[in-house]
Amino acid sequence: LLLVRASAYYLWNVVTFVVCLLVLNIGVILTPPEDIADRLGNSLALLLTFAAFKITLAGDIPKVGYLTQIDKYLLISFFLSTCIGVEALVVQLLSMNGWGTGDLRKIDQITAAVYVALALLSHVPLFNPYNEMKKRDKFKYDLYHRTNSSFEILQAGDEDD
Repeated sequence: LLLVRASAYYLWNVVTFVVCLLVLNIGVILTPPEDIADRLGNSLALLLTFAAFKITLAGDIPKVGYLTQIDKYLLISFFLSTCIGVEALVVQLLSMNGWGTGDLRKIDQITAAVYVALALLSHVPLFNPYNEMKKRDKFKYDLYHRTNSSFEILQAGDEDD
């Protein structure tokens, strides 16, 4: 019996949703630094959306004793969203210590550039053809060895008869 997961389902139903949330995080950075309530409110709403989505998704994914690729992807995305919230707090603290709006906007621009780069990098493993080849080769290797060890066990059992 050969079972294979349908990864296209997760690609369309998980990745597209997470990409939308990651794009919405840019709105937190685009909010003026002096509107800390809006910045933190939007950031918290996105973090709670990630958490609710992860809990909902947990019912659809088989429970395994390790982090799957989709788990890693969601954790990285959640971490990136958390960093945006932390950046909003840092900008607020700097504002309270007398930093000018121009300097705070420069921090926001740098943060936005780094955030977009990291968000794009987080998608590389999902679309890396090498990973698919590596998984297929591992699957063939495991299948070959399971088949051969079963055959050897059967042969050893036949010799005892």
